[in-house]
Amino acid sequence: ALEFASKELRRDPQVVLAAVANDARAMLAADARLRKDKRFVLLAVEQNSFAMDYVDKDLKSDPDILRVVLGKGASAWAAKKRVATPPTPAKQAPTLPRVFGSGGDPAPLGQAR
Repeated sequence: ALEFASKELRRDPQVVLAAVANDARAMLAADARLRKDKRFVLLAVEQNSFAMDYVDKDLKSDPDILRVVLGKGASAWAAKKRVATPPTPAKQAPTLPRVFGSGGDPAPLGQAR
C-alpha cells in the first residue's frame, strides 16, 4: 500500500522499512534515494531478503548486502532466483517388470515364445 502513500511518506525510512517487512515489493514505491542508500538497503534486506530484488542495480552486487541476504534468507531468496545450489542426488526409479503387450515384450500378441 506504500504506492498510495504521499511522497513524504515514501521518503521516510521508518515507514518504508515497516512496509518492506510486510511486502518486499514496497521497495518499488520507496524514494529512489532510499533504494540507492547502502545503509538503508542493509536494513531493508535484513527485514525481508526479497527486498534485494528491488534495490538499485549498483547495490545488488555489494558484498556487505549480499552477505546479509545470503545469511538471513538464503534458501528462500536463492530458490526464487534459482541460484545454483548443490543438487540433491536423484533416486533411481525402480525397474518394473515387462508386461506382455506393452511394447517391451519381444513376442507379438497371440504367439507363444
